[in-house]
Amino acid sequence: MSLRRSDPRARMLATLVLVGGIALLSPLKPAEAGALFGFLLVAALQAEVPLGIWLARSLAVLPVAASLALFSILREVALGNPTDPLRSWLAGGSTALGLVASAWLCVLACLLLSLVSPPADLLGAMKGLGMPSGLLGVLWFLFRFAETLREQLRAMRRALACRAPGLGPRGQVRIFGNLAGAMLLRAHDRGHRVHAAMMARGFQGEMPMAPPPPLGRLDLWTLGLPFLTLLALALARA
Repeated sequence: MSLRRSDPRARMLATLVLVGGIALLSPLKPAEAGALFGFLLVAALQAEVPLGIWLARSLAVLPVAASLALFSILREVALGNPTDPLRSWLAGGSTALGLVASAWLCVLACLLLSLVSPPADLLGAMKGLGMPSGLLGVLWFLFRFAETLREQLRAMRRALACRAPGLGPRGQVRIFGNLAGAMLLRAHDRGHRVHAAMMARGFQGEMPMAPPPPLGRLDLWTLGLPFLTLLALALARA
């Protein structure tokens, strides 16, 4: 059974189930967080996801989650027993760690979905799940414009390296402002040309996509395993 061979709709629904379940169980206890991390790690290993990239990208949420979780510590200290502040600090710290773990696991689940699903698959899954065609078209054009920006940035970096190979870091910092403005103008012009080409090819305001196939046994397993894992954690907590 391979996660990459499952239907993108099943992967997206499984991620939504997992994120929603983690939010309902939050703040997580250490054993619960460990079990969910183990589940995601097995899924990532089975899908042959580059673990270094997966884990490194997930760390970006930790400062934001920690700053928000700090309020739980302050709340426990403010509402706790003033004669025993240590107990309030420990209780608040435990709740804060559970909240940070919940946010981190949610980001890990979403990153796993993005690493095993190309953007075209994700957009097809959204269409199969009933997303309005107008919103789907906006998301598709945003993705294409981001690709256009990256292409223009790579081209301008190559041109800068060829024309000024001896330019130091300080000189690069001074010229990056002008490069950013020129890059946006070039990307905007490229986007207009892409849109004109699409209209010339008969674009009617909706991206043509094949109808989604019915879900198979592998897709049912992809949907069922996160649900069963969360159900087991909920029953264990009860």
